[in-house]
Amino acid sequence: MNVLVIDDDIKIRGLLEKFLVAKGYTVTLKKNGTEGLEAFSQGNYEIVILDIMMPHMDGYELARRLRGIPGTEDTFLLAMTAYDSPDVLQNILDAGVDDYVAKPFKLRLLDVRLKIAEERIEGRIRRRAAEQKLAQQNRLLQKEIAIRRRIEQQLRKLEKAIETVEVGVTITDPTGKIIYINPADAHMHGYSVSELIGKNASIFGKAESRREMKVSEFARAENWKRESVNVRKDGSEFPVQLVSSHVKDENGNLIGMVTVSEDITERKEAERKLLEALRHLEELNQEKTEILGIVSHDLKNPLTTIIGNAQMVTQLGLEPFTAEDLLSMFRDIEITGKRMFNLIENLLDLNRLESGNLKLELETTDLRELVQYVVSNHQVAAQQKSIELHLELPSQPLEIYTDPDAVVQILDNLISNAIKYSPPGKNVFIRSLYHSERIRCEIQDEGQGLTETDMRQLFGKFARLSAQPTGGEHSTGLGLSIVKKLTESLHGTVWAESAGKDQGSTFILELPRTITTP
Repeated sequence: MNVLVIDDDIKIRGLLEKFLVAKGYTVTLKKNGTEGLEAFSQGNYEIVILDIMMPHMDGYELARRLRGIPGTEDTFLLAMTAYDSPDVLQNILDAGVDDYVAKPFKLRLLDVRLKIAEERIEGRIRRRAAEQKLAQQNRLLQKEIAIRRRIEQQLRKLEKAIETVEVGVTITDPTGKIIYINPADAHMHGYSVSELIGKNASIFGKAESRREMKVSEFARAENWKRESVNVRKDGSEFPVQLVSSHVKDENGNLIGMVTVSEDITERKEAERKLLEALRHLEELNQEKTEILGIVSHDLKNPLTTIIGNAQMVTQLGLEPFTAEDLLSMFRDIEITGKRMFNLIENLLDLNRLESGNLKLELETTDLRELVQYVVSNHQVAAQQKSIELHLELPSQPLEIYTDPDAVVQILDNLISNAIKYSPPGKNVFIRSLYHSERIRCEIQDEGQGLTETDMRQLFGKFARLSAQPTGGEHSTGLGLSIVKKLTESLHGTVWAESAGKDQGSTFILELPRTITTP
């Protein structure tokens, strides 16, 4: 321990030096206050022994100046004085001196004072360390309090944000019990927040699959993203996307799980519509390929006939052919030309129907007149095959507000098919009547009938049915598809009934008495 001795008496300085060195102290000697202050400011002294009565600067002034130097709080000041009156002693203490010895002093007493000084110094050091530690702990505590306040503010902001988001947020403990749920999640499931706190999260699942999650399952479900079907309070189901993440404490222990849920009903519906659109596009693409193949075939064959007949005349001239030969060739050209025209006309009609470009011209008309008109147009074709057309109409008008041209085209296709697919000598029955709030037309034949496979593809484009024309007539495969779409555009329905192969068939058309357009 370092000791600074300041005394103007050289003998006392010498005595103190011998005594202190013998006691193990490191000693510095100064003869006046000025030198003592300079030495103290340059060194590190735990104890300062100073004389009160010194020239130029007495011990009182020296003590006050020493105490004014920063960092001297733990330095022990021991004064030496020949005056031990109460006033003197009080002045010594007021100057900042810790203790004193009276002159002439006894070395044994000085030794006791030094031991007291050491204990006080150690006590001060311990106290100072404790104060510093306490101050440090206080600073850390204040910092932690500030951090916690910031965290609480952030948590309040986060909670407020979670309370207002549209997605659901639920926090459960390791047993699956709900300890927090935001209003959006509760509302999504048809509950209030208070109804769900304390309930198991399995309440959102289907009744047959509800159970508490095992702790081992809970631990494995970190960053768990999935789609599921949740159940509302009223029992209705809806699709959800769920993302679950673990909540851990500062030691890494699992204390809960937060799950974000989103009602994806609209997304699923959009996906469904997109898939339907894709399937429709695939169907259209396939249909386009089929149409191109069929149209190519159905146009090439008649063109081959037309070109072949034309080439024979142009290459061979007229001389090799009789008038009857030429008429036959022209009839072939006419028939094949009509086949091509019918195919193109049907394709155009179908395109107008599918693209929505068909414009209905609505008016009030008597359906009987439309049926009679179509039947009269097909009498010649029926007579050529010895087929008898039986028309059964009521005596009263069958008034209907519709598009007459569209109805005529529907009936024309149905009656034409009945004749086309009936063997010679058979009958075709055409009936029209009121049926509840609708008007019904039935076209019944005694032809080849329809199989179950035929029934499934009956109104499809270019449908290949088991029945074939019986008089060499041509079929584009588009007639019934046009019938179906025209009927739907008139808000009607059309279907077929047949007992099976060779059992004949009946096509039934029902139309509303009146339709309205948007």
